[in-house]
Formats: sequence, structure tokens, C-alpha cells
Amino acid sequence: MCEGGTTIGQNVKSIKIKIEAKKTSTGTNIGSTQNQHANSSGVGDTLECWGYAGTKVTFYGTHDAIHTTGYHVYTSTQY
Repeated sequence: MCEGGTTIGQNVKSIKIKIEAKKTSTGTNIGSTQNQHANSSGVGDTLECWGYAGTKVTFYGTHDAIHTTGYHVYTSTQY
């Protein structure tokens, strides 16, 4: 399971998060989820991947905040 969230200091037009899970060894997509809020300062989401015990998985997160222009942050975590 991977939980992610984005919080900033003021409300913006749009704030969103996307989480993707891939098998580390092959890059095969396991699953993804995304969530978005308008006129908000935060957003979060959870991605659960069942049936991959003992498998190395990398979670990739994308966070976007749009006020007058967009700002993107890309992250990854390997388990």
C-alpha cells in the first residue's frame, strides 16, 4: 500500500496527485490511482496492490498544483 498527499500554504485552482506502482524488475504496471480537488490547498490518495508479496515494487508519485501556472513534482519510492 502506498499513501501520498500534497499540501500547500494556500488554496489553488486545482491540486492533484497521481500514484503509479510498477514491478521494479520489469517496469510492468501494477496499478495506478489519482485524485484532484478544485479551490483547495491539499489532496491525498491511497493505492493498494494485492498479490505481490515478496515482489519489489516502485511507487511513482506526481503532484500538480495549478494557480496561474502549473508546478509539477515527481517522486519515487522503492519497496
